[in-house]
Amino acid sequence: MNNILKIPAIIESFIEAKMHTQIPLLPCVYEDFEKMQIGYRWDSAQKTLITNNTGSWKESWYVIAQNALGDPFFVDFDAENYPVYTAIHGIGRWKALKVSDSIYNFIEILDKINSVHLTFPCSLDFLNDIVDLQNDFWIEVNESCQEVE
Repeated sequence: MNNILKIPAIIESFIEAKMHTQIPLLPCVYEDFEKMQIGYRWDSAQKTLITNNTGSWKESWYVIAQNALGDPFFVDFDAENYPVYTAIHGIGRWKALKVSDSIYNFIEILDKINSVHLTFPCSLDFLNDIVDLQNDFWIEVNESCQEVE
């Protein structure tokens, strides 16, 4: 494990806040930062999982949460303002899908969702001023909100 890593304050604050919404595809599982990296950056024996292979976990990616399906939400520490991504776990490779241009915008999105009393089925059109609802991830989230259980 990389014990010398300095976790940016905004990332620490996000993890500590444990932001939940009523939407299962959004973050709802938070752990200790180091523990959240297991299965992504390294295995349970602390052996690295980062390689140069296509679809491998990247050195600059760090998990900050998971959704109810166990898919990670992660940020790129090498990019300005820490863009937020997700990827489907368990398919043998990582295909990052950008969720938000920055951790700051992602927090704003989650706050806005929590400021609205959602009754399902619902639409996330109220987010169109702060999120690209034509993004593949947000299309899936919006469609899941419109389904009747």
